[in-house]
Amino acid sequence: MIRTLEQWTASLSRTGDLAQLSDLTIGIEAAHFIKLMSMDGNTREPLLPALGGQPLAFELIVENQLDTLEAHNIKALFVFSGMKVGKNDGLFRASDEASRTIGQAWHLYNNHEAKAAVDMVDTLRPESVDGLYRYLQEILHKRKIDFQVAPYSAGPQLVHLLEKEYINLIFGSTDVLLYDVESVVVELDYGAKQFRFLHRQDCLDGLGNVAPNTFVDAVLLSGSTSLPSLPQLESAPQRGNFKVQAAVELMKSSGSDGNSVCLRYKDDPQYQTLDYLARFQKSRMAIKHRIVLGESGNIEITDAQHAPADVHEFYSQQLALELYFYLSKGLIGPRVLDWRASGEIVEIAPLDTGESEEYHRLIKDQLTPLRMTTLSLLSQHVNRFYQHKDVALRCWFDRDTTQVISIRDSPDLKSLVADWNVRQSTITECASKLRDSLGQLGFAIMSLHDDNFASTTLTRRDTAKALQSKEEITRNTIWRFMHLRDYVRSDHTLTSWGRVLHAAFVKAEKAELEEAVLIAVELLRLNLLNPDNMFKVPPYHGAPYRGSETDRRHCLLISRVACLGKLRHGPIGYTGPLSRHILAYHSMTTAVRRDLRDLVEMCIATLFLAGDADREDGCRKDFAEMGLSLPFLKDHDCILGIAVKHYLDELPTHDDPTATQSRRAAVEKCANDFFPHSISFIDDLEAAWTLWDAVYAGVQSAGDDLVKNRKTWEDANNWLSVRR
Repeated sequence: MIRTLEQWTASLSRTGDLAQLSDLTIGIEAAHFIKLMSMDGNTREPLLPALGGQPLAFELIVENQLDTLEAHNIKALFVFSGMKVGKNDGLFRASDEASRTIGQAWHLYNNHEAKAAVDMVDTLRPESVDGLYRYLQEILHKRKIDFQVAPYSAGPQLVHLLEKEYINLIFGSTDVLLYDVESVVVELDYGAKQFRFLHRQDCLDGLGNVAPNTFVDAVLLSGSTSLPSLPQLESAPQRGNFKVQAAVELMKSSGSDGNSVCLRYKDDPQYQTLDYLARFQKSRMAIKHRIVLGESGNIEITDAQHAPADVHEFYSQQLALELYFYLSKGLIGPRVLDWRASGEIVEIAPLDTGESEEYHRLIKDQLTPLRMTTLSLLSQHVNRFYQHKDVALRCWFDRDTTQVISIRDSPDLKSLVADWNVRQSTITECASKLRDSLGQLGFAIMSLHDDNFASTTLTRRDTAKALQSKEEITRNTIWRFMHLRDYVRSDHTLTSWGRVLHAAFVKAEKAELEEAVLIAVELLRLNLLNPDNMFKVPPYHGAPYRGSETDRRHCLLISRVACLGKLRHGPIGYTGPLSRHILAYHSMTTAVRRDLRDLVEMCIATLFLAGDADREDGCRKDFAEMGLSLPFLKDHDCILGIAVKHYLDELPTHDDPTATQSRRAAVEKCANDFFPHSISFIDDLEAAWTLWDAVYAGVQSAGDDLVKNRKTWEDANNWLSVRR
């Protein structure tokens, strides 16, 4: 969304009744759809940055909005943005601004100025909603509503669909006006049953009847998603002008186009620092020569006959065409593809603002081996160029230093996973001997606990018949993932960490706990699941504060485990207590979860790339279903961690914290006063204890060489046993 253009065009928009769109197909820009929801005063949840995850009413609101479209016989086709266009230079700037606001809001909250804190956070506007894409895709898939993921920006793909008459109109951001479209719907008012739209010609007229090319140049110079605003335009709002108007005036005084304006300031040091001319020219060419997914599933370039040979450099290095196809279907996300094509990983501050050294170390050092595995696996299945191309890591806390992630000397991962081609008959026979409640992760580990079965999984690809069924493909994907994470040996038996995971899964019993259990084991391997004080006060208030030092340490460890679970909350904005301390730990778990998801996605992508799974010439209908079924799909909030911390912190207010009456009173106070919108607070506490039991069972099964603080866990478990 181009905010300066959005503000300027507000007075130019027109309105119509939703009934006018009946029997039409609307192409919907997914990011714009989500942003409007998160900025609407009726649906906005201002405390989301303090919790993480999705808005608590997200599913209900989306369902209601889709119901409204359906009631008006309006068909929707959602288009999600894919890979990033160009470099990520603007990410730090946006992240810095958000972190400053969030830090100030936490300062107010800790000084008991909760309303002022909420009001401050409420001023934030989402720069990116990528983290909510999978939530929306899951809802759309359930409702059988079509969606696709563009190779890069959603706007060009929507324009392509409009030109090919797959859709009748576009509902999207003002960015769409950069392309040659007559009009764009910019807002749907579901309550009033109206829509607001813009005519491109009205925008041209509003700038003095300028030519379309002048309009595009002015919009780019005033600041867009791919280019910061020209420094000389920063004072335009103070002069009473919108930047886009000031940009037109500059072009009139400097020459006929934006390129002339850029040349005029080419010697300005601030301008040179931004490398503005080159970036402007690349942005301009990216608009002229749009990269879209064609009808056949191949990448197409608009006006290709006049496009320069290096057109992909306006976006990023080109990857295997097959990967864009899997991206478009929702089988995989764009994150690793972005890393591989751009040659860089850009880390911005997390929701808690990321001021702890432990988080810095996690991002900069501890996650590097996992990321190296993910990148190496992909690189070994694509062009050899990528097998020798390093990736640079840039972090917001040390942005002047670039750390190189080298994959040149990586082991042969392609051969390592090549022995996982287990057939449906073998899978079905094994499943009949295991409990029905197992999820994908549990099945992968529990099945290999039987050494005899493990030996039968050593299977080479059948060149005459690749893996076919969804179950065959997803089971082998997870086994490959477990192998690459060192839970499984080359003979397909469990490693020491695999046996820890097995013990935890045996105790967990429920499939919905498996992801949390595996992340807990990953955190144990990183020495991050502990009761240590990793977050200094200030600024990280909100740690356990009642009872003895021992009580507080036990409470902290148990709360951190609970942070991996989820409290069931009603579809309404959160009103309970907050903890920046718990949120900071949640940032760690989220970073680990996302990197695990990346590896899972590359396991299934490379399974297809290698020809081990049948693509059916692109005609498979279950790509999205497979992608949405794989683990670590979505981030979640930290409310359960906060809830467990508050329950355990409440017990010392009673004379005997372990008495039945004390525990009952603490539950009632938390359920009624702190978490009034929890669906069943006591049941969620029980789920937290079950998760604890599972992780503790894994710790108990580990040797001292794996988990060095087992006595700490034993003491915490004994402490909890009389308080739960």
